[in-house]
Amino acid sequence: MSTNPTVETLGLYITKGDKAKISYEDVDFTKANRILARNSLKTDTMPCATEIGSLFLTGATGFLGIHILADYLEHESGTVYCLVRGESQEACEQRMWKLLAFYFGNRYQKMFAEHRIVVVQGDLQKPDMDLDGQKYQELAGKVGMVINAAASVKHYGAYQYFHEANVESVKRLIAFCRETDAKLIHISTLSVSGNSFGDDFNGYVSETEKHFYENNLYIGQPLDNVYARSKYEAEKAVLEAMADGLHANIMRMGNLTSRLCDGVFQINHESNATLQRIKGVLDLGLLPDYLMDIYVEFTPIEEAAKAVMTIARHFSDAHTIFHINSTKVVYLESLQKYFSELGYPLKVVPGSEFTAALRRTAEHDGTVYIFETFINDMDTNDHINYDSNIRIENTFTEQYLNALGFKWPEIGMDYLQKYTTYFEQIGYFAKKEKREKYF
Repeated sequence: MSTNPTVETLGLYITKGDKAKISYEDVDFTKANRILARNSLKTDTMPCATEIGSLFLTGATGFLGIHILADYLEHESGTVYCLVRGESQEACEQRMWKLLAFYFGNRYQKMFAEHRIVVVQGDLQKPDMDLDGQKYQELAGKVGMVINAAASVKHYGAYQYFHEANVESVKRLIAFCRETDAKLIHISTLSVSGNSFGDDFNGYVSETEKHFYENNLYIGQPLDNVYARSKYEAEKAVLEAMADGLHANIMRMGNLTSRLCDGVFQINHESNATLQRIKGVLDLGLLPDYLMDIYVEFTPIEEAAKAVMTIARHFSDAHTIFHINSTKVVYLESLQKYFSELGYPLKVVPGSEFTAALRRTAEHDGTVYIFETFINDMDTNDHINYDSNIRIENTFTEQYLNALGFKWPEIGMDYLQKYTTYFEQIGYFAKKEKREKYF
């Protein structure tokens, strides 16, 4: 059903879009704040590792979900029940197997055949996940932990759709966990902070510098973006359920990137905003001088999954929210040198020269994608602006993970060589000598 059923409402949508200013100034955060206050690190009382047991995993066909699945299969002995949406049980199983084969080849074929991976045909956006009563009860009796890695990650559309996909679905999982006393690991995003570079930068710049910690929820950040707003509302629902006895943790994910081991990236790579920007810069061959003091976060996907699972194996009600983003950031000055050594020379130019070159790319069909990648990131001074003035903090999470034996790997030439090689092999990156005809 359309959310703009009349000519008048459609006209308003065309002129203003789905960008109503959302304010949470008058919202009661008492329950959520009580739970958030738990997040303090006491290394002398770190939780012990325990077996997860049988796992219910939603979003298993996604980039993060399928790597969580792989980590579970490598380190646990139980069964993982993967909720997959599809027209039939056979279609769901084929979809799951196709994606496992894309990311891991035949590595998990035997486990699939031995039913350590059980595909459950269902739909989080429907009552009882679209499972009949018997299947629902059977599943409820088998699992002790739920990891919710499912979400609609688009950034445009009617909020009604995102609320159903990313909020109501979480409430159904909360109800499931309450019925079964299962633990819930809810996957969220650091975009709830208002710092949205890794997803879809909305141009917001805070008047004052703000810091977003693991014990923060609302710090006056903008939540006009429908995706970020829905993920924020889902977090609030989980926190309030925790105040009423739900056993849960929230993992806010950072900029998920290619695998550390071999450079493999998500199957739908074209939809990744950060990757589009990197490709645009490499193809243009220029960097504006005013951006040289910013950094890019690369959080390798299997390392992110490992961090999530490390915390899950050490589950504790004493802690609530974790920021899963690599601390091994790469500043543009270093990134420029790495890419140049890898065959992608990048020239640092004054801002006016960069803007002029960017506008010229709009004049040719072969380069207009570069213009389209950056035009919405330009401010009123014709500068690309990625600084929202909101600083994401993760010292608590880093110290917690370090105490559990996990450390983020270094990101340098070895990683970026695998990164560029993968995208060259699939035809997404092309070195300068192979793309002269386009410029």
